[in-house]
Amino acid sequence: MRECGDVSILDLLGRSTIDAGESELLSKHLRDLTATGKRKLLLNLVNLSHIDSSGVSIIVEMYVSVKRSDGELKLLSPRGRVLDVLRVFRLLDVIPSFEDETNALASFQREFAPRRADHRCSQEPRN
Repeated sequence: MRECGDVSILDLLGRSTIDAGESELLSKHLRDLTATGKRKLLLNLVNLSHIDSSGVSIIVEMYVSVKRSDGELKLLSPRGRVLDVLRVFRLLDVIPSFEDETNALASFQREFAPRRADHRCSQEPRN
């Protein structure tokens, strides 16, 4: 996880599937973040190679949960099979998606505060 101001960026890697257990780990991590008050989440999907219905379910569940808490969950750079799955489920019609991290981060600032966005972000993942 990386932080950029008050936005938490999760760089997802590999697969989000039920059989390998990654979806369960993702769900736990996202619940932990929201439990600690994180309300601005950006899921970086550029290095996610595969997602199944369990991964989609977690994204939808967290999107709804964060929205109910007056927060926002957005997607960054879905590619290949992941993009295809998100299109099939029509999630890109509901959940904002961006190709560029700078634009994604700026969109959080426009929604939550009229101040200028600060794009000095940590590039190293935090544990």
